[in-house]
Amino acid sequence: MIHKFYQTDVDGKVTTAHHVDEKNVINELRRILNDIATTFGQTKLGDGFYPKDDEQGLEFDTNRITIITVAETLTIRQCGLVKLSAASPYALGLPTAIGNTGRYYCLYKSDDNINLITIDAHGEETINGQPTYAGLNYQYAFVILRSNGVEWIILSSGFK
Repeated sequence: MIHKFYQTDVDGKVTTAHHVDEKNVINELRRILNDIATTFGQTKLGDGFYPKDDEQGLEFDTNRITIITVAETLTIRQCGLVKLSAASPYALGLPTAIGNTGRYYCLYKSDDNINLITIDAHGEETINGQPTYAGLNYQYAFVILRSNGVEWIILSSGFK
């Protein structure tokens, strides 16, 4: 992740501000996803909708960014980068993991507040054995999820 530091001189006092550029965060997430693609035998992500290797079932479109601001349930067509913001806390539903082996979502929170976005697994399904994931309450927090055909697995998560 690229961090930028700015210095300003106000009334003889030098202050330093820290800024993380959202474009650089998206590029860093794409780099992580390309590394994941290489792990599964792909050359790179971003050339359209996957899989190229039907055996691994890798399916992810890094060129499309879905923007979500309110509670809803994701669709399979929204696989890829999902930019989230929350004027108030809400839950975001995942589609079924069953029959969607290899599908990925990279969810990241873009706004600067602590409103929690909870990710809900479909029905009785789970996310790493839990019914929900509640780690998206800070700006640039992210989670990368992959379906193994039974549940959603967290491949990576973090925050600034």
